[in-house]
Amino acid sequence: MKPFVFYVDTEASLSNKLVYVLSKPNPKKLKNRAFLAANPDKIVVLKFYAPWCRACKGLAPKYLALKNDPKYEDLPILWSQMSVQHNKDYIKSLGVLALPSVLFYAGSEGLVENFPCGPSKIPIFKKKFADLLNRAIDPDTRKLKHVDCTLPEYAESEPCTTRPVVDKGPVTQLSVGEAVVSEEQWNHLRTRLPYFKDFSDEEFNQLMDKAVLETFEPGQVIMRQGMPGEKFYMIESGEVEILVRSAFEDPLTTPPNYLGAVVNRLGALEFFGERALITGEPRAASIRASEKTRCFAFHQNDIPSSSVLSGKRDPTPERRAQIDEKYALDFYNVNFIREQFDKANSASQKRGSANRPYEIPGVDNDDEIADL
Repeated sequence: MKPFVFYVDTEASLSNKLVYVLSKPNPKKLKNRAFLAANPDKIVVLKFYAPWCRACKGLAPKYLALKNDPKYEDLPILWSQMSVQHNKDYIKSLGVLALPSVLFYAGSEGLVENFPCGPSKIPIFKKKFADLLNRAIDPDTRKLKHVDCTLPEYAESEPCTTRPVVDKGPVTQLSVGEAVVSEEQWNHLRTRLPYFKDFSDEEFNQLMDKAVLETFEPGQVIMRQGMPGEKFYMIESGEVEILVRSAFEDPLTTPPNYLGAVVNRLGALEFFGERALITGEPRAASIRASEKTRCFAFHQNDIPSSSVLSGKRDPTPERRAQIDEKYALDFYNVNFIREQFDKANSASQKRGSANRPYEIPGVDNDDEIADL
């Protein structure tokens, strides 16, 4: 079976506002070159939408305004869009989680971002796009940099600072070599974190003696899907994104550094990293800092054997189901997804639970879609 490729729609290759309109290939258009293959030196912004989608209609003028922003006019950027009509299966195969959604492609890096983007999410779009441009465009030549995706920086990131937790106090205090944790956060770790609340005081105090506070800059990859897990994290401040690569990778270009679609976001006092420790399986998702983020980090070797996080106790079926749903396990489970396509020809649209046997609103039906 030949892979899908993007083609410029020869019947409407450009809208009247100079946004490329893309369509799925058909035998009559085989002489056209693939859109991305023809533009390896460009950043390609691709919007997915449906004509009947209210949020898509709300995004349209904002998307056009971004395209026409003077600050982008001399940069190697192509703006494009694809309708869900006649392209449902292909759009699902890319791991699109909602309509409207936006994908960023960056030359040799391939697909680098995939996220739902209703009209209210334009600030998120701008932040992600600015981060990409600052990283991928040479400021002197104004051209796209060539990136070697095999370099070490495309593995998990090391924290920019690591401070051992030495005590608790009225407020969190950070110094060059240590951290004093606020009583509020200390009590949250002790009594409200589900994996810690049943520890004895001795077990908890011994664990905190070995805890560290790690700081990550925006864009740093804290965890990478498929790699072994060694640490459990609770967010002290900041925000992270959970990203998952699907079983149906983008057939155009999915380099090793592509992290997948954003399926959830976590903020202060929320936690991540537990699934790999509990199951002994590789990381089920990637975690990326979306802003400067500090996390309490606990190495599995330091976690008491009485905890399921130690890997020495079996999780309950309820706990296993909970963590599988949190990290959208079925989103990249090939057999599960194929079964759903065969039985229901549908995949999930529910943000934070990326694969359930329900129809995708606006893709499998004409339902209105709320702005995510």
